[in-house]
Amino acid sequence: MTIKLVTFDALHTLLTPRRPIYVQYSEVFAPFLGVLSPDSLKLSFKTSLKQVQKNKPVYQGNAGAQGWWSEVIKRTAIGAGAHPQAVADSLHEIVPKLMERFSSREGYKLFDDALPILWQLRDMNIRTALISNADARMRT
Repeated sequence: MTIKLVTFDALHTLLTPRRPIYVQYSEVFAPFLGVLSPDSLKLSFKTSLKQVQKNKPVYQGNAGAQGWWSEVIKRTAIGAGAHPQAVADSLHEIVPKLMERFSSREGYKLFDDALPILWQLRDMNIRTALISNADARMRT
């Protein structure tokens, strides 16, 4: 039996957040919303993500991924104790900052062994593919 293709999921297989997601959210939120408790942000992000995934399981509609993540970000901030009006007033600045961060090396890093494994598979003439339920930013 010859292996012709190896597929990888992106998150936590090839790459991982550079720092915990709630820490990165805290860094972006702070100038607009003040300092929010890391424990509250951690719990609120997890809860918000699950709620939005349940209510809107895909990045659908005109708002696409940015609209979907905007809802997660808004719920995370409010759930962690931010004043709802402050969130509403600053969401148009917060969302693009977080979207950009998590589209780049600022938000994510490759595992040390990711590229060597991919190169080794290429040298063995084994094709690779990335499969992910992430939005289109994963391509960048």
